Amino acid sequence: LVGSEMCIRDRLKREQAKLKARQLMLNKAAEQKLAKIKAAAKQAKQRLAKEKQARDKLIKARRLEAARLNKLKQAQAKQAALKKKQDDQQKQQKKLAELQKHLRAAADQRKQQALASAAANSAKVSKYKAMIIHAISQQWILPEGVSRDKTARLQLRLAPGGTVLDVRLLKSSGSEQLDRSARAAVFKASPLPVPAEPNDFEPFRRINLTVRKEGVLSGS
Repeated sequence: LVGSEMCIRDRLKREQAKLKARQLMLNKAAEQKLAKIKAAAKQAKQRLAKEKQARDKLIKARRLEAARLNKLKQAQAKQAALKKKQDDQQKQQKKLAELQKHLRAAADQRKQQALASAAANSAKVSKYKAMIIHAISQQWILPEGVSRDKTARLQLRLAPGGTVLDVRLLKSSGSEQLDRSARAAVFKASPLPVPAEPNDFEPFRRINLTVRKEGVLSGS
């Protein structure tokens, strides 16, 4: 009986030893598996971190590219606006230059017309003054014994149609006989030849004449 108990005890010890050894093996396998799981989890975490870092980097790069493109668009828009403004300014300058050209041409034309009109008026005035001087010279009885260097200045006031209203002595010749004869000749020649048109007559309302023994020299 004692031997049997000892055998049973030995067997139990062996079984316990086997169980303990098996438990150690299981524990060791579990620890290894857990270590592998942890290592895999760590690797997965690192991979996820790298992926997140790469994704964040890509997002940042895309944002930077979008900002760059936005700035480029803004710069292009500003450049287009500036070009349009410059084009508009050039068009305005061209229009202004053309307008100034037309204005200068119109001014030159008016100037030429004014010069032509002034020349025509001057020629007309000279023509009628020559006729007036001739008319007065025809009526002037030249005095005898008057020095040839004696000159007098007369101012004639005329009415439309050439009627002499007044003859004023502006400067005496020093010879009363010459002055008197010259005034008398003017009144005798009245009405003097003057333009019929009122505007053309205006320069003849007052006429200044220079006279001396040789006759009427000039009018102004």
